Amino acid sequence: MHAQIADILADMRSGNGTMSVDEAAASVQAMIPAPFIFVPLPPATREAVEQAAALAQRIADKAIYAHAAQAHVKRGTVDQILANAI
Repeated sequence: MHAQIADILADMRSGNGTMSVDEAAASVQAMIPAPFIFVPLPPATREAVEQAAALAQRIADKAIYAHAAQAHVKRGTVDQILANAI
């Protein structure tokens, strides 16, 4: 995954205009797996279903913070990642 992101960033920095920022963002976003929760099937107890729903809500709440943190990466961090990937 690091190599794929490095390739995307290298394409953006190459200056030949092959990839826009929106295309790069879409390419990176496509690599992020979608979270999912297995809900217990009947004859599951009501508590088991409620626990799965609460877990799903906690994961969704934390995902917002993770996306925000990933969206605000400093340029120096990106340069370090690229330097280590190549």
